[in-house]
Amino acid sequence: EAAEARLRKTVAADLEARKKAAEAQANAAAAAPPGPSSADVAAAQNMAPDDRRKMIEGMVARLAAKLEKEPDDADGWTRLARSYGVLGEPAKSADAYARAAALRPEDSAIELAYAEALVDKAGAANAPLDEKTESVLQSVLKRDGENAFALYYLGIAARQNDDAKTALQYWTKLEALLPKDSDDAKMVREQIKSLPK
Repeated sequence: EAAEARLRKTVAADLEARKKAAEAQANAAAAAPPGPSSADVAAAQNMAPDDRRKMIEGMVARLAAKLEKEPDDADGWTRLARSYGVLGEPAKSADAYARAAALRPEDSAIELAYAEALVDKAGAANAPLDEKTESVLQSVLKRDGENAFALYYLGIAARQNDDAKTALQYWTKLEALLPKDSDDAKMVREQIKSLPK
């Protein structure tokens, strides 16, 4: 009788563990980002470019709708931002990265991607870098004092603000970080030469 009781407890514990594992698996599947199935990927490879773009835009729209219902998903906002970037929508990409950065302010990779999206947004609009972009670039540089992207674009922002001295400081620091004969170093030297004396 004691052995039978132990067996019942063991079976009950096993069933409970299986139930919890199944619930955890179901919750993980429900939380997983909607993405293309292998059949979707195969179908996309055989589509005309316009049809493929429409399919991708549909997936991006579904992800955006999901995030409006679940706005605390930093990974989802990051995926959405990347997707908008691929679709050539830099303003939407920057907005999505802003949401991700707000949810994960300690994540330097998201912050850098946000800065890049803001620069892309300004470039697409043929506009100077705004204060928000400069602020995010400053934050990137504060985390990594040798970040080439931040140094370069903070130099651009300083030049746009008629601050040749500050632009020179950023670009001189950047030039010292680059291999002397690289194309990037040559481009930075050209920027330095173009500054008013």
